[in-house]
Amino acid sequence: GINGGVVGGGTELASACDHRLMEDKAVWRCVHVSHGLVPGWGGGVRMTRLVGRSAALKLLAGGLGVDAKEAFGMGLVDGIVNATNSSETLADDENFTDECLCWIEKQGYFQWDTKAVQAAKQVVSSAACDDKEEIALQRERNIFCKVWPPRTITKN
Repeated sequence: GINGGVVGGGTELASACDHRLMEDKAVWRCVHVSHGLVPGWGGGVRMTRLVGRSAALKLLAGGLGVDAKEAFGMGLVDGIVNATNSSETLADDENFTDECLCWIEKQGYFQWDTKAVQAAKQVVSSAACDDKEEIALQRERNIFCKVWPPRTITKN
């Protein structure tokens, strides 16, 4: 989760996560351009895939920050977690972490066989990263072969 905000290289790291939850008071800001730079750790490509060309230009070339509501609206984050009055105590950080864990649990990942969930993640990652469909399809077949026959069909 993004608690308090994410800036520069932190945006690149956050963009690599499977899911991003953002504190309602947090800001996402790509400051690379203000330093005469561009992302160099894959964040530019990932952010463009997440939000599209126009929004990525706003983030990367404009160097402007977006709040949690705008980040959610453009698809940069998957959800917003309400902040407590102050994020200065350990209890507040624990509350933020608990809310993030609650959100991810609601997505259903914890109820299924872990190998099947990992395989599904590999299929999605391959589809999102491979420009050529036939490569992604072949990779999907290979991943399928690793989980067939299924160990379980029911929930854990």
